[in-house]
Amino acid sequence: MQTPRREDPGSEPRHIEDLIPRCLPVEDYDLEDFDPSTPPRNPQEYLRQVQLEAAKCPDFVVKRQTMKVLLSICQPAPDGYSPSLKWQQIQVANFSAVRQSVVKHRAHWQAHTLDQNVMMPKVEDDEEASNPPQGIDYMKVGFPSLHRH
Repeated sequence: MQTPRREDPGSEPRHIEDLIPRCLPVEDYDLEDFDPSTPPRNPQEYLRQVQLEAAKCPDFVVKRQTMKVLLSICQPAPDGYSPSLKWQQIQVANFSAVRQSVVKHRAHWQAHTLDQNVMMPKVEDDEEASNPPQGIDYMKVGFPSLHRH
């Protein structure tokens, strides 16, 4: 018995269904005994038919733009309602500063591992998921240094 799998033409099968948890489990079935052209007789056959149709669908669909947006028909904002050049420059500078800060901090923290006393909750553990550990109270122990020693 085999389950339908999504495949791209000219590529190896990806077996994506093995990675995605199923909301509604469907009993295994043999594709040779299943006729998708006949109406389903029970819920299991209906789910099999949905599975087969989903397996034929591509993972991603990109719609081509079919409507042209004409900027020439857009009216400019009335005087006094457009942001000034100075305001725009300030916004760009602020955005750039935040972006540089994020890059700097991301690089810094990627070089560090979690302390042994930091416990990340496990999704599989319902008790821990409903009552997650509190982690480190930096107000009590102090904040880590941003400078390497």
